[in-house]
Amino acid sequence: MHQPQVLQIGPLSERFNSALAAAYAVTPRWLQADPQALLREQGERFELLVTSARFGCAAAQLARLPNLKAICSFGVGRKVSGKRLGRIGEAVVRRASGFGMPVRYHNRTPLADCPHAYEASLAALRELDNLVLLPPIGSASEETRLQMEQLLLANLQAFVEQGQVLTPV
Repeated sequence: MHQPQVLQIGPLSERFNSALAAAYAVTPRWLQADPQALLREQGERFELLVTSARFGCAAAQLARLPNLKAICSFGVGRKVSGKRLGRIGEAVVRRASGFGMPVRYHNRTPLADCPHAYEASLAALRELDNLVLLPPIGSASEETRLQMEQLLLANLQAFVEQGQVLTPV
């Protein structure tokens, strides 16, 4: 079976880093002598990207990853207020818009003055191509971090085996 190449943008816990390296062919970007050269010269070989809210992935980095099929992130919290998508949601929208990606969102009710397309259900969002979801973090407890690490690994495994993550956003 083909083992996809994983680009890890920044370190997570030592436990997670070890588990990821044991399961996949991982290139830790932060350990490269010249991370820009890595992407410029070898960016086409990466199919999966692992990151977190702390490290993200800049548009310039994504542009150097033409064969990227999935981005799996150590979840970030997001709050959708009555008028906005929240600080993190708006940052994600700004980056996605830079690639000409259409933006849709789900909330209990449509947001007033929101220029993006509203979907009445999460099921409707799941029907979209090229869907990116960010699972929330409930707390910074060790137990929650462990569960998020396990979910991130499970999403990677599901994508490799079935072509779809368990928790698409």
